[in-house]
Amino acid sequence: MNNLAVILSHCDTSEKVDILRKLIKRLKNLGIDTLLCSHIPLEISIQQDVAYYIYDTDNPVLHWPENAVYKWEKPTGPTGPALHAIFPDYGWAAMDQIKKACNFALTLGYEFYSFINYDVMLTPELDSYILTAFTLNHPVVCTKSHDFPITTLFTIVKKDALEEISTRINKND
Repeated sequence: MNNLAVILSHCDTSEKVDILRKLIKRLKNLGIDTLLCSHIPLEISIQQDVAYYIYDTDNPVLHWPENAVYKWEKPTGPTGPALHAIFPDYGWAAMDQIKKACNFALTLGYEFYSFINYDVMLTPELDSYILTAFTLNHPVVCTKSHDFPITTLFTIVKKDALEEISTRINKND
């Protein structure tokens, strides 16, 4: 198989760890090599169940004023929308994890890279996409960098497209 499953995780509860274990087991049963990326230390037994493991203590969550997620509310009455809350922005932390995974994974020589969020429940249809990515006619297979989907919950990327995509991931965008 010439497809590396790249599992993106942030498993900070036992329930999330259990879900991760099930995903790893399913991929292993399919005969798929896995790269697990985490900002949280995971048990040795989990690390041993995957082919590659990246533990990165850097979890760059952005806070105001650098960046944030704003929640606006439209109050009842004559006043306009009002800022209700400002939350940290976790978007860059996820993209940074993807970029670091790309930098490592691209050195391994796989032809396809299946990015899977740890809590995606694989179905027989998704299994078939992973197992037959080389046919290039699946809706989740990205063969050109400009076709990269907005979601990173589940997508498969051809190596040359991923090389280009990874160079474009940056904090400023």
